Amino acid sequence: MRQGDTVVGTRLSDHPHTRRFLTGVLLNSIGSGLTLPVIVVYLNQVLGLPISVASLVLSWTAVTGLVAAPIVGSVIDRIGPRPVLLAGAAVKAGGMLLWPLADSALSAFAVATVVAFGDAAIWPPQTTMMARMVPANQRQRFFGMQFMMLNLGLGAGGMISSFIVDVRNPATFDQLFQLDALSYAVYLVFIVSLRGIGGRLSDEERGARHSGSYREVFADRRMVKFTALSILILGCGYASIDAGLPAMLTTVGGLDVRQMGPVWAVNTTLIVILQLVVLSRIAGRSRTRLLAVACLLWATSWLLVACGVARPGATFVLDCVAIGVFA
Repeated sequence: MRQGDTVVGTRLSDHPHTRRFLTGVLLNSIGSGLTLPVIVVYLNQVLGLPISVASLVLSWTAVTGLVAAPIVGSVIDRIGPRPVLLAGAAVKAGGMLLWPLADSALSAFAVATVVAFGDAAIWPPQTTMMARMVPANQRQRFFGMQFMMLNLGLGAGGMISSFIVDVRNPATFDQLFQLDALSYAVYLVFIVSLRGIGGRLSDEERGARHSGSYREVFADRRMVKFTALSILILGCGYASIDAGLPAMLTTVGGLDVRQMGPVWAVNTTLIVILQLVVLSRIAGRSRTRLLAVACLLWATSWLLVACGVARPGATFVLDCVAIGVFA
């Protein structure tokens, strides 16, 4: 039986769309894993941009995405998440192919803008589609499975990139960008195959599900506080891991760029191993306390990173431990 886009069943395995979707996420994230650990290294050590400028380029993608997100959300409400996701995957694939053409700070910012718009048109509609695919009582497990598949792909991609990338040969980075673009093209094909999922809601459903405004959201003090907290912990967590850690370990820490793949894989592999166990253990517990525990673990991981950088002979091992604590 269908309710809106949701196919009602008892288990995730009852929904063939979820299996196809998770497979697409896995293949796409392998491509992302090829480039995510090395992009700032590419900007700094291949393009020759100062590390401060290279970091600003990545920060610019976040700012651009933040500005684009409300626009994307409005479009999703009007036409549905699936066409927006298809457009986002196509733009992101094109953006990755543009990276080898960047030859200055200005062109790097231009490419980053294209990539940011692609990302902004991928994550919100993807989340909306996931919420529609399964009943409410299965969403936590489905989102956990998606996060697990995402990290499995990122780890695999990071390991593959460590066998390809070489800062003395810029063409190796070009290969990574091309493979990442290909992964988005593959993901696009998977989304196209999800017929009947993610279309425009009827006027009746739109009235029931999409009443309200951003003014109401900003009037909710708890939502505003939670959003501010999310920005803080993600900025000091994932954003720093994505952009800051590779730069620090390859410059201050003295690691070779090839070692970033294994470091990245420690993080993603542990998440894959522990994700479902953690989901079962945290069921029914206070989410506020769990967020506090996560913040303490992330703070501990950064202290371990600092210890690793301060000990050149043990940098790789200590930072693998640090990234494991982060995971």
